[in-house]
Amino acid sequence: MNFVHTMGMRKAIAVAVTSAALFSPAAIAPHAFAESNPTPAPTTSPLSPFEQYRIDRENYFSAMKEITGIFKSACDRANSTYASAIAVAKTKDQKRAARLARENAITAAAIEFESAKYELGPMPVEPIKSAKAPAKNKSKSR
Repeated sequence: MNFVHTMGMRKAIAVAVTSAALFSPAAIAPHAFAESNPTPAPTTSPLSPFEQYRIDRENYFSAMKEITGIFKSACDRANSTYASAIAVAKTKDQKRAARLARENAITAAAIEFESAKYELGPMPVEPIKSAKAPAKNKSKSR
């Protein structure tokens, strides 16, 4: 399931997810939302807990791959811009400005990366397997 997205599509997806999270009723007034809507009844899922875990884990890894790809492309752009600026820089001030611009761009990308990781949440945890009854000892003790 590899999807190729353009950078514009990635940004649009990130904006849509962030907007949905920020402007959802629970984000605007979490206490009012919790009081007005009772806790939903548990639904019966046709998937076993382990199957659901595998799906959640795959979704988590694909989201992390997307986040990491966006971070890497931002760093690559910063490095490319830096290389172009250094190639034409004549003075120490111009070189320093290029270096600082690169460092600032990478720092901003790192902040966005950490923010996206935080919003994604922790990695799904594998469900605990139920304990099986101990096997009966077939040997007779006398």
